[in-house]
Amino acid sequence: MSEHIVSEIKDVLEEHKAKSILVINTEGKTIICDHMIIATVDHEKQMQFLAQTLLREFKSVRNNPEPHADDQWTLIDLGDVLVHLMTEDARATINLEDIWAKR
Repeated sequence: MSEHIVSEIKDVLEEHKAKSILVINTEGKTIICDHMIIATVDHEKQMQFLAQTLLREFKSVRNNPEPHADDQWTLIDLGDVLVHLMTEDARATINLEDIWAKR
C-alpha cells in the first residue's frame, strides 16, 4: 500500500516544483515508517503550500494533523510515509541521505 502512496506523493511534489525528490525505503530499518521522501524547496512559502497540500490530499493516512515545521524544514507524517521538505541549506546541513545510507 505504501508504494502506491509514495508514487502519489511524488506526483504532488513534482507537480508543485519540488526538486531533488528522493525516496528511501526504511522497511526493516525503523518502526516509524516504511518510506521517507526528501524533497528540496526554493523557499518557505513553497514548503508551507506543499505541506498543506499533502495534508489535505492524504488526510486518510496521516498520523498527525499538523506538520512539524520551521522556516527551513518541514516533516509531514503520512502514516507509513514521512515526507521531509527542506531548503537547500537545510538539506545540505542535515544530510538525511547519508544518515539513512549508513543504516
